[in-house]
Amino acid sequence: MLADRRTKIVATIGPAIKGKENLRKAVAAGMNVARLNFSHGSHADHLQVIRDLRELSDEMRAPITILQDLQGPKIRVGRFENGAIDLEDGEQVRITIDDVKGAPGLIPSDFKELPKSCRPGTKIMLDDGLLELRVDSVGERDVMATVIYGGVLKDRKGMNIPGGELAVDCLTEKDLIDLAFGIDNDVDYI
Repeated sequence: MLADRRTKIVATIGPAIKGKENLRKAVAAGMNVARLNFSHGSHADHLQVIRDLRELSDEMRAPITILQDLQGPKIRVGRFENGAIDLEDGEQVRITIDDVKGAPGLIPSDFKELPKSCRPGTKIMLDDGLLELRVDSVGERDVMATVIYGGVLKDRKGMNIPGGELAVDCLTEKDLIDLAFGIDNDVDYI
């Protein structure tokens, strides 16, 4: 029955689902694509999951596709004095590439090319798109922006500049090492 389904159910395999018995439950519940997130975990952890999934696939007669998700380059905000700041809709904030602690109205970024990658009107998404800023002006080390969709911004959350011309390689050194690992261990998709 599991082999005849046309619908694909993708599940990310993380600490909560690791272990052969938990994987067995996921397959029995319908998972047929296992996503391994290479932003987290060690090669040894991922290899054990691959081995367990291959054994379960044979044992349960259930085809399981293994999808390797490479981390890619990460652009992040820095750390804040109190671990987080509140961003209010309409508020003006300064994003800086200087190595400082963030505070209300000040967001540090680890992306040193930020000012070169923005211009007025550029959209900056924070925390997986939960928060949105619009660039008002660009300086040599800072970007001034208006909060479009606010909320709480915590330490080290991701920063994305959709449509921006980023001076970063799409594959990092870590990605290339992880890619070789995935190929060596016969993942199905990358």
